[in-house]
Amino acid sequence: MPPKSKFTKIQILNAAFEVVRSKGMESLSTRVVAKRLRCSTMPVHTCLKSRKDLEDAIAARALEILLKYESTPRTGDVFIDMGLGYVLFARDEKHLFRCICCEENAGLLKQFMEKNLSALVGKLAAYPLVQGLPEEEVRKFVHQGWVYAHGLAHLVNAGVYPDPRDEDVQDLMEYTGRKYITGFDALRSGRGENGSSGG
Repeated sequence: MPPKSKFTKIQILNAAFEVVRSKGMESLSTRVVAKRLRCSTMPVHTCLKSRKDLEDAIAARALEILLKYESTPRTGDVFIDMGLGYVLFARDEKHLFRCICCEENAGLLKQFMEKNLSALVGKLAAYPLVQGLPEEEVRKFVHQGWVYAHGLAHLVNAGVYPDPRDEDVQDLMEYTGRKYITGFDALRSGRGENGSSGG
């Protein structure tokens, strides 16, 4: 009977998560995790069922961190805070963002984008602009806003717009976000782009 590992599954998952957080998903291997724990690869192999299970566990933890960013009050508008948090997450947690939000990991992107969208829709339950709307309309409202935030987040994460200050990102998100909110409100109210009702 092989000796019992001195490392728990949580400890091994923590080590794997920190590898991805600092070096990216492409650097994840049993050898690298074992090196971080200063042990042989045997405990890592024994603990982890498959590479996919490990990636899913890491992505789930990354999503938890993303949701904290998106839930942090910064502007006084919960919808704009969501987009702002998304971009700041892309800036601060470059490898975790790429893990769950980039096309290189298409399977994880699709899986966790849906989970993130559902969580954000739930957080908007008391948001005046979407109260009384069917859930599908609320999802559409959130998704369209996410499209802009995702584009800006990619630019920041890729270094095209390198390391912007919090206030720089906030200015961009508030300017565009408020334009979007105003337009959505006008459409919901039945007004045209010039502010008049269609006839």
